Amino acid sequence: MEKSDHYYIRKERMKNLIVPTISEARRELGPALAHALFQECPDPLKPFMGLTPLLKGAGDDLWISPSDTIIGKVCLKPPLTSKHIKALTHEGILMIGRDIEAKFLNEAELSKKKALAEQEEMLLFMAELEKRKAVIAVCKEMRERCEEEKENMRIEFEKKLQQELNHLEKVLRQKYEELMRLQKIHLEKEWREKLESAVSETVARLTKQFLQDLADQEKHLLKKFSIEM
Repeated sequence: MEKSDHYYIRKERMKNLIVPTISEARRELGPALAHALFQECPDPLKPFMGLTPLLKGAGDDLWISPSDTIIGKVCLKPPLTSKHIKALTHEGILMIGRDIEAKFLNEAELSKKKALAEQEEMLLFMAELEKRKAVIAVCKEMRERCEEEKENMRIEFEKKLQQELNHLEKVLRQKYEELMRLQKIHLEKEWREKLESAVSETVARLTKQFLQDLADQEKHLLKKFSIEM
């Protein structure tokens, strides 16, 4: 597999123990990644990259003689060998890697928690929608069942009412017919009694009249016979 230019540049710098400057890091890594590198860089490596100490403005004197700076001072140079610098560079890279990994894992955990929270919120929202749909469906089904039950009750009521009306009509008709039969018997008896009474009176009256006429006729005949004798 072919190595990239960054691989050879890094290998050359590590071989010669050269730490890249701020401008080189920005040029090679880009502003965003270089900024992350500067933020995560271990403190022992910051002086080699020029991150510390921070630049300060001019003091009272803009120029001081080199000889004046060493008067009364002992200059100590840290005994840094190539091995020390290489170790610090390697350890710094490991520290940067660990810090970046920790930051990445932390961001991944936060992202996962955020995604889980969003997923939970979405699931709760979907569950609420499903619950509302289920409630609406149950209410609709209950209304339909109520309407069906009401219709069945109405049909049953009309059927029972018709049966009761038919029975009542039958009973009333029977009572009416019985009443008419009784009234007919009573009327027939009453008229028969009246008829018999009228017939008896007529027969008696006619019989009396006939007997009277017969007696008068007999008297008349006797009188006439007596005269002829």
